[in-house]
Amino acid sequence: MPTPAEYRKRFIKAFESLAHHRERHDVLADFLDMAVCAIRKTTLPPGPVADAIEDQYMAVVRRNRAEDVRKIPELLAITTLAVQDGGCDFLGQVAGDLELINGHMGQFFTPYDVSRMMAEMTLDTVDEIIAEQGFVTVQEPTCGAGGMIIAAADVIARKGFDIGQHLYVDATDISPMCFKMTYLQASLRGIPATIRRGNTLSLEMFDHAMTPAFFGFYAIHKEQFDGWQRGEGRGGGSYDAEVTQQGAEAEPPHEPEPVQPAAKPRPLRATPPGQLNLFD
Repeated sequence: MPTPAEYRKRFIKAFESLAHHRERHDVLADFLDMAVCAIRKTTLPPGPVADAIEDQYMAVVRRNRAEDVRKIPELLAITTLAVQDGGCDFLGQVAGDLELINGHMGQFFTPYDVSRMMAEMTLDTVDEIIAEQGFVTVQEPTCGAGGMIIAAADVIARKGFDIGQHLYVDATDISPMCFKMTYLQASLRGIPATIRRGNTLSLEMFDHAMTPAFFGFYAIHKEQFDGWQRGEGRGGGSYDAEVTQQGAEAEPPHEPEPVQPAAKPRPLRATPPGQLNLFD
């Protein structure tokens, strides 16, 4: 089986064939837009929201050459193979290899090995939480490309738990590209999650999307999850994936708002108390 580094080489080789006449950032953004729209639409019933996602997808198609659009499935296939079994922050590393991480803006992605070590230390008692509550919640207020939540999922899976049944993630990042990278990787890894584009410090939210795995998770844990949403008891137990700043509490399942500019961002609700953080 190819290593993550070999998958990255395959991805970048295919990607470079699309990037001759455009900025790399724009090409990666279009790939992420198309991939995320394709997955998000599968989680929505027919209606205005699904139509808005389809319109967003077609807008990306129209601004690309037909031959480039036909290569997007190859990029998605490579990403799927690299991400589906965990073990790496694939898109975060790809963004680094393509020199698309903006250090001047304070954007740095934690290396996967460091994320894994932190997850191992933080989740040492996750067995007890899952045995008592049925699932554990992971909240990531600055998720980057999603490397920390992938590491958490990998640790839980290594302990013998089905991440589709025993893990729920709520992750936020202000960067549109990070929002899409995290959503794509969490979806391909099979992680039940709500991924948000928002400002954790000001508690403003601009977009959010639930991964396909969330709906199966919710069907199993509806009563317990809804109780956690209402702040009743410990819920599933939770830990903060990276910093002490509290993230956003997941909202009850509902049809997301149509994709549109957020002229008047809505405030996020506060996270339930009792959350562990990585540095305790």
